[in-house]
Amino acid sequence: MFNLASKISNLSLKNKYLLSCFCGSITSLALAPVNFLFVLFVTFPLFILIIDSQKPFNKKNLFQLFKIGWSFGFGYSLFGLYWINIAFVNDISSYYIYLPIAIIIVPLIIGLFYGFIPLIASLFYPNNTYRLWSISVSWTFIEYIKGDLFNFPWNQIGHTLININPILQITSIFGELSLTLLIVYIASFPVILFKKNKKKLYSYCLPVALLIIIYFFGYQSIKLNKTSYENIDLLLVQPNIDQKIKWLPSYKELIIEKIFNLSDTLNEKDNEFTEKYIIWPETALPVLIDEDGKVMDKIISLLNNNTFLLTGAIRRERDNINKFYKYYNSFFIINENKQILDKYDKRILVPFGEYIPFSNFVDKFTRFSISGLTGSFSHGTKKTINTSKSFSVLICYEIIFSGRSYSKEARPNWILNITNDAWFGRSSGPYQHLEMAKVRAVEEGLPVIRVANTGISAIIDPKGRVLKKLSLEEAGIIKSKLPKKIDPTFYSQHGKISITLIMMVISIFIYYMHIRRIIIIRKKNRKF
Repeated sequence: MFNLASKISNLSLKNKYLLSCFCGSITSLALAPVNFLFVLFVTFPLFILIIDSQKPFNKKNLFQLFKIGWSFGFGYSLFGLYWINIAFVNDISSYYIYLPIAIIIVPLIIGLFYGFIPLIASLFYPNNTYRLWSISVSWTFIEYIKGDLFNFPWNQIGHTLININPILQITSIFGELSLTLLIVYIASFPVILFKKNKKKLYSYCLPVALLIIIYFFGYQSIKLNKTSYENIDLLLVQPNIDQKIKWLPSYKELIIEKIFNLSDTLNEKDNEFTEKYIIWPETALPVLIDEDGKVMDKIISLLNNNTFLLTGAIRRERDNINKFYKYYNSFFIINENKQILDKYDKRILVPFGEYIPFSNFVDKFTRFSISGLTGSFSHGTKKTINTSKSFSVLICYEIIFSGRSYSKEARPNWILNITNDAWFGRSSGPYQHLEMAKVRAVEEGLPVIRVANTGISAIIDPKGRVLKKLSLEEAGIIKSKLPKKIDPTFYSQHGKISITLIMMVISIFIYYMHIRRIIIIRKKNRKF
C-alpha cells in the first residue's frame, strides 16, 4: 500500500490533474439517486495523497495545488450536475446557445471553489492525521462560501449522508454544513493505510467513536419523536405534464381538465377536518389564473367554506412607468369566493432558467436579444414568506437554502415546497432536490410538503422521514393529514453559530499542533 503514495508522487503534474479529475467524477456516484457512499473512501484518500505529493508547500507550487482542487471540482460538477443540460434539450431550438455553457463552462466555474480547498488546507498541513481535519474544515468553509455568498449550495459533499436518517439528525443542531465536515473527515481516514504509521488501529478509534455517538443520537431522536398529525386534510396533485407540451396552446384545455379531474377527489361530506388544502405544483396551469374568469369558476367548484386551493401560478403586473408587464413566478391561496387570500412572488430565481444574468446589458449593446430565451421573470420583493395560514412557501429552487425557510418573526407550522422538475426528466436532479427538502425539515423541526409537477411529490415529517410520495413521471394524488411540527431545533434558533464554533475550535487546535511541532523540531535541531 505504501507503493501507491510513492507512485502518485512520481506522477507528472498533468497526470495528477487527470487523476484528481477522475476522483471528482466518480465521487458524484455518492450522490442521490445512486447513493454509493463507499466510493468516497477511495476518492478522498487518493485526493489527499495527490495533495501530499506536492509537499513541501511553497509559493512555486501553490498554483499547482489550486489546479489539483480545481480538477477535482470540475470532474465532480461535470457529472454531478449533468442534469442541468437536460433542461436546455427540452427546447433545443431556443437554448442551443447555452449548451456549451452548461456542459463545460458551469463545471469549470464551480470547480474553481474546490481549487481553494487544498490552498487553505496547506496553511496548516501537518503530516499526521490532523491534516484530515485541516482538509475537512477547508472543504466545509468553501461550501459555506459557495452556498451562502454565491447562492449555489447544490451538491454539497455532505449531501451524500442525507440518505442515512439517524446521521441526518445532527443538522437539527449544526445545520447541513456539519454533514460535509463529518463525511470528509471520516471518508478520508483510509489515507493512513498508505502511510507508515505504527498507530493505525489507534488512529481509527476517534472516527469510529464519532460515528457511533452521532448515529446513536440520531436513532434516539427519531425513536422519541413519533409522527403525529394536525386536524388538516391535504390533497397533493401531481399531474405529470410533459414540459414540451405544457405551454402549447393546443394542449391547454387537456392540461386544465387533467388537473381538475385529479383534484376532484376530496370528500366534501367529511367534516372531520378543520381545514382542507388542495395543493397544485409550481406554475400548475398554462394560464394567468387571476385573470381567467372561467378557470376561477372551475376552481371554486372544488372548494367550500373550509377548503382552499394552494397553487403555483404565473402572474403579471403592469409597470406604468416603463409601459410593460412584469411577470412573476408566484403562489396563491384561493378560497371559495374567488378571493386570493395571500400571494408570494418567488425571490430567488434560477439563473439562465428564469432570468438571464446581465440580460439588459447584453440586449442593449448587441443585436441578439437573450432575455427572450427564458421566462424572464422578475424577482419578488416580499421579504416574509410566511402566509396567513401559518405555513411558509418556497418555490422550487428556494428549498435548497439552509436558514432561509421562513421569516424568523413567527415560526410557521409547516413548509410548502412547490416545484416543476419536469425540465430535468428522469435524471438525478429531482432526486437531489427531494433530498435537500428532507434536510430543511430536520434543520427546522417542521414538516415539509412537497408538490411537484412530474415528481417527486412527498410528505416529509420533521425528522426527515418520507411518509408518502409519488415517483417520477407518475400522475396521481397523495391524500394525507398534515404532520405536526416539533419543538424549535437548536439550529432553527441559532443558525450557523454552532458549526462556526466547531470549525474555529478545530482550526485553533490544528494551528496549535502545527506551531508545537515546529518548536519541537527547532529544539531538536539545536541539540545537534
